[in-house]
Amino acid sequence: MSRRHYITALIVILLIALLLAGCKPHTPNGLPARIEVYGSARTAETIRFRHQGHGQNLNNVELPWHYDFEIDLDDVVSLYATSDDEGSLRCRLLVTHQGVSSTVSSDFAPSGRFKSVSCGGRWIGFRYE
Repeated sequence: MSRRHYITALIVILLIALLLAGCKPHTPNGLPARIEVYGSARTAETIRFRHQGHGQNLNNVELPWHYDFEIDLDDVVSLYATSDDEGSLRCRLLVTHQGVSSTVSSDFAPSGRFKSVSCGGRWIGFRYE
């Protein structure tokens, strides 16, 4: 092959690589999601949950507790929970896609008196930023 063919082939390969680099998997909107607070503690003193600028502030909640909703790209989800009960405290955010639920954010606080956990972030598609 001539030098001209090598240069043309190299340019084509570089263009294809640039096009593929810009591709990213599409994450659909409206995926089922669930935020949970659970553990060996019997109650949460407070649970503060926010999604799309709206939220709930709950006090003296029996555990386990959960909230189901739909999540879209760029949604911000946050959960903060505290407990002064003996026992551990956990939280997690699950997102379901094609029938499979995946934990995308979680936190754990071991047994003790006062403890807190937090979960969430900005949803950018199967990971948080």
